[in-house]
Amino acid sequence: MGASSFLHPMKGEYDVVDFRHPREAKYIAEFIGTFFLVFVIGCNIHTGSIAAAISIGTALMVMVFALGTVSGAHFNPAVTLSVLLSGRNKISMQDAFFYMVFQCMGGIVGGFTYMMLVRDAFLLAPAGKYSVGLLCHWRSSTPLRSAMWC
Repeated sequence: MGASSFLHPMKGEYDVVDFRHPREAKYIAEFIGTFFLVFVIGCNIHTGSIAAAISIGTALMVMVFALGTVSGAHFNPAVTLSVLLSGRNKISMQDAFFYMVFQCMGGIVGGFTYMMLVRDAFLLAPAGKYSVGLLCHWRSSTPLRSAMWC
């Protein structure tokens, strides 16, 4: 047996097994991936980590490598909706619905988990010159406008 037979296996030497994960495994993979992504993002925001981008990116990379072959590693309802609407038949309507349900549940549980860990939560809101407070101050020249905006 020479080097060429090692590099080029004989016909039938390697059989490819077509393995498909059950639907439940796909949904749980989406839940776990979204959970860890939200959890890591929340913990980084609360601790003020200077390496937030690295740890969030690393967590996402690990989840994609670990769960990508199971579910496709969408981990975001917007990604799932985009894959569904792309028209490439990569995901069924039923799977897309349950992916989005499990992703939302994973995000909520991940948010509650870091909230219990750090005993605090944060609100997503614009900051600086884009905040609503500045808009209220700018519109306060007229009482009616100020009441409508704030």
